[in-house]
Amino acid sequence: MKFSFQVLLTFFSRLLIRVLSFIISVLIARFLGPVGKGLISYVNTIVALLNQFGTFGFSASTIYFLAKEKERRHIVASTIIAFSSGVVLLFDGALFAAWWFLNIFHDLNTLLILIVLLRFPFMLFAQRMSDFYLAYQKIKLYNAVSSASAVLSVIVTAVIILLFHGGAVHVLLGHLAVSFVQFAFNIGFWLYNRVVRFVVDKMLLSEMVKYGLKFYVNNLCAFMVLRSDILFIKHYHDNWHVGQYSVAVQAAELIYMVVSTASLLLFPKLADKSPQEAAYYVRRTLRITLHLMLILLTVWAFTGRIFIIAVFSSRFAPAVSPFYILLPGMFFLALWSVSTRYFAVTGMPLFVPMAWVIFSAVNIILNIFLIPSLGVAGAAAASSLTYMCVAGFLLYKFFTITGTPVKKVFYTSWEELKEDAKLLLPV
Repeated sequence: MKFSFQVLLTFFSRLLIRVLSFIISVLIARFLGPVGKGLISYVNTIVALLNQFGTFGFSASTIYFLAKEKERRHIVASTIIAFSSGVVLLFDGALFAAWWFLNIFHDLNTLLILIVLLRFPFMLFAQRMSDFYLAYQKIKLYNAVSSASAVLSVIVTAVIILLFHGGAVHVLLGHLAVSFVQFAFNIGFWLYNRVVRFVVDKMLLSEMVKYGLKFYVNNLCAFMVLRSDILFIKHYHDNWHVGQYSVAVQAAELIYMVVSTASLLLFPKLADKSPQEAAYYVRRTLRITLHLMLILLTVWAFTGRIFIIAVFSSRFAPAVSPFYILLPGMFFLALWSVSTRYFAVTGMPLFVPMAWVIFSAVNIILNIFLIPSLGVAGAAAASSLTYMCVAGFLLYKFFTITGTPVKKVFYTSWEELKEDAKLLLPV
């Protein structure tokens, strides 16, 4: 399959999944209200947090080692599955013990904690199986499975809410069933193809953990910055506030989703480039991203309130204020998503994960100080300030290391922007 077609196929698949996820969010918001939306967002955040902790950098090392160890792929795959199984047992056991004995996540009843404990392994293994598809160059199947899962999630959500008038817990159970179907298909496919066997290589496992460690720290801290605010809002307030904030975030991230397309198309371009060539591509993509974000932010500033109330209903009018506070953060988040691609293809220097460790700690401190008194507005302010700091630091390092003049990004002509756009096309 031609590489450019693979890129376009993956891009449109990711776009479809995001659109379908947004439809699910709108259905939940309009029919279950802020409280139902908040409960689902809270549970999903806990599952995603467990998954992020449980990856141990294997998203990077799985693809790398399956490509590198072609003669021992079945050993690599089996080692990954065995390690992930151990992680599931350890994390699920620890979470259940914390819930039962220490009263952590005490606001989750028995059914909800069971949903979390079951959804986590399905999500973790789905991620590993997706890595397998990519490593084995089964791009069509990778996109088909992901897209089919998203379509099934929309159908299940619509049936539960519109036909059976179910609540938030019923929706969570429906999504759990979808996760199980995806898990069963993935495991069945790889067992049938004899990729996964019952073999474990301890030395190989050690190498994989070491390789993925920097990516693990970087991605975990980035996730904490992006999603830990949900947990703090729930701790200091309630599901209603979580629901309002989740809508504000989703509305603000729509423009980031559009611009992140540039970042998605950029990464394949950098795969075989020298550091100098990578810097050239990143600089020109930054230029497109910056100007496009300024246009989108201006449009969104005038239409955002109307959009939130029209799409999510008037019950989410309180989400408008945090939405506007988040908009500057989306600008810097978009610049971060492009600049970080340069460091990813040049070996992920140590200062990148260290920066995320520092700024995630700053974000947690800001959340603790701002959310109790300012509520969802405080969470939005903490996020925007953190995005600004992270993007500012990484842009400074990019400009310094590559010797890129700042004016090359911030000042340009219309003709240069058109040439930059052509550069990104996957041809």
